[in-house]
Amino acid sequence: MKNKKKLQHKKKAQHKKSSGEHDKNHPVKRFHEMKTEWGFDQFLPLKTFKDSSKGYLVKDCCVFGAEVFVIKPSGKREVLSMLKKPANGFSAWKIQYFSKLDKSSTLYKTFTAGGRSWQIKVYPGGYGEEKGNSLSVYLGLADGDKLPPGKAIWAEYKLRVMDQRRDKHVEKTVRYWFTSSSLPYGFHKFMPLGDLHQVSKGYLLNDTLIVEAEFLTLSVSKSFP
Repeated sequence: MKNKKKLQHKKKAQHKKSSGEHDKNHPVKRFHEMKTEWGFDQFLPLKTFKDSSKGYLVKDCCVFGAEVFVIKPSGKREVLSMLKKPANGFSAWKIQYFSKLDKSSTLYKTFTAGGRSWQIKVYPGGYGEEKGNSLSVYLGLADGDKLPPGKAIWAEYKLRVMDQRRDKHVEKTVRYWFTSSSLPYGFHKFMPLGDLHQVSKGYLLNDTLIVEAEFLTLSVSKSFP
């Protein structure tokens, strides 16, 4: 009877390995382009490792090994790829009559890149703690409400204010995962308003400000049955 139970237990364990089932003590780890390594910060205490009576070190030698079980995917598969400099991944926005804008207003410009709708957001008089001190600039996912729960889009992009006289542009780079609940991501303190309005700096020419958004990398996913 005991042998029969042991055999059933063994078969059950083999079934779990072959079918991809797992328990909380042996969680499945998923490798992908953004996560190429998995492991343990404390695999074994150093004191235990060096204790000769434990048998991990024999004649100052040790053996490391790894046992990998590749799980067959069930249901739909999703392939995530990183697009470098995606098509239409650049948008230039000329904001005219800038000095006449209400400093408490919020400006938007929408464009499409990587099959998604994006939105540049500008606060002419600053936002939050930088209100009255800085120009605030952000980029947001305009159609984030269409993303399925748990899905995210990786984006690396530059936000830029053009120097229209000397090409000494102000630009900052962002790396961010956008989800359906993400707010526009950028900088409260993109640049001081004092610099922006100083004529010799060249950021405002003929009362026009040019703000640019440029994607360097954008994730694109495809689902397969």
